[in-house]
Amino acid sequence: MGKFLIIISGIGTGGHYFPALVVADEFVKNHIETIFLVRKGFPEEEMAKKYGLKTFYINPQPYYGKSLLNKITALEKAVESVLKLNPRTKKCVGISFGGFGSLPLILSCIINNQIFFLFELNCI
Repeated sequence: MGKFLIIISGIGTGGHYFPALVVADEFVKNHIETIFLVRKGFPEEEMAKKYGLKTFYINPQPYYGKSLLNKITALEKAVESVLKLNPRTKKCVGISFGGFGSLPLILSCIINNQIFFLFELNCI
């Protein structure tokens, strides 16, 4: 098997980024190149730095339960994040840990025909 990249999104709440951090840390310990997606100035960025993870910045916004204007902004930010991620997801495995931060990684993997996994504990 050739070298591959793991891209992990744990953007959202601690229920998203803490399990994502543990998984990312295990990949790194096993010498697998791993990138952790974060938002600048948010807790997942701080935690990723504490774990010593390589990070990549995107800026998704919450959608559910927001005003129409905020939903439009969230969709714009999702598109921006997908476009920013697309070059990175050409040869990767994506792993998303739920929440609004999952959408850009999943869409980018779909666009680039790459494998992705969604770990979602919430039921709606």
